[in-house]
Order: sequence, then structure tokens, then C-alpha cells
Amino acid sequence: MTPKSKYTGSFTSGALLHREFLATMTAFREDELLTQLDVEIEQNRYIAIKTENARKKIVREMKKRIANAPAGFRDFFLSISEAEQKLALFYLCLKTYYLIFDLHFEVTLPKWKLHSLNLESYDIQMRMDVISSFDEQVNGWSAQTKEKLNQIYRKILTESGLQKDNLLIKPLGINPDFWHYFINRNEAWFIEACFHNRNKL
Repeated sequence: MTPKSKYTGSFTSGALLHREFLATMTAFREDELLTQLDVEIEQNRYIAIKTENARKKIVREMKKRIANAPAGFRDFFLSISEAEQKLALFYLCLKTYYLIFDLHFEVTLPKWKLHSLNLESYDIQMRMDVISSFDEQVNGWSAQTKEKLNQIYRKILTESGLQKDNLLIKPLGINPDFWHYFINRNEAWFIEACFHNRNKL
């Protein structure tokens, strides 16, 4: 029997989903968010996604990410700037999808540390090939699926403010209190993931 893979490609259903998270977190309390997202599949009052099938896919991924959010994340999210909100959603992506975590820490962050700021599709493709060599599930994905995941990962970086025109960039204008939120939750690794030095905040 094939061992269960920790890699998943389900995030092709949507990138950062900032608009959808902002709309629903504004409308609903944290304790009712998961229930109300199910209602949104039928009513579509806030997420404003045209087809029910697409809403189901997006809601499924939103619920996965919310399940990885620390308690009180919704209030924190609504208290910060849009740029900070997008980074906070990137944090949920890193926590939820091991493939995004792997690509970021095995490809993107090393390139940043080497001041090699041009992140190309080929860089991600090479890492996907390495993962395919030891993970049967990833090896079974079609070339089209792998390319889609490649595109969505890089789109997430762009939407998070960590990349512009294929160049990695350090997000600026972030309030120190934003980083302290993660430090206080023993998640200081996320500061490094955003190209900041946790010792120089």
C-alpha cells in the first residue's frame, strides 16, 4: 500500500483568498465562522463566487486554513492593515499545505538568503521533480497539475507582497506588533519566511 503523502495539491482551488476571508471574517464571529461558511455555499451572500461548485471548493480550502489558525486569529486579522492581513493569510497557507512550506523553505528562502532574487517557474519545477523522486503521490500528478501548483504558489507570493515581477521583495511598512503576534505564539519562524531577521525587528 502506498504510504500517505503529506503533500497535497488542493490549493489550486484558490490562491491567498484575501477577499473571501475578509468578507466572511467581517460578517461572522470566529465561533460561527465554520458553520456560516457552509451556509455560504448555498446563499453566497458574502464570498460572491459565481457557481456553487466553485464555492464548495473555495469553502473547503478556507475551512482547512481556519483549522490551522490560532485562537483569536479572526480578531487579530481584522485589526491589522491589508498588507499585514495578506501576510497573515500566507502564514495559514504555510501551516496548511506542506507543499507550500516545502517550496518556500527549500527554494524561495534559500534564494533570498543568497541574494538571488529572481524566482522563476523553473526553480519551482526543479523542486517538484525532487519531491516526485521520493513521494509516489506527487510523482503521480500530471505535468499540468504540477504546473498549476507552480503558478498558484508564485501567485500566493505575489499576493502576499513577497514577490513582484518575479523578483523576491521584503515586505515593508509592517508594524512590529504584527511580528510579535507570532513570536508570542512560538511561531517566530514565520518572520524568517517573510524575509525579515527576527533578531533585528
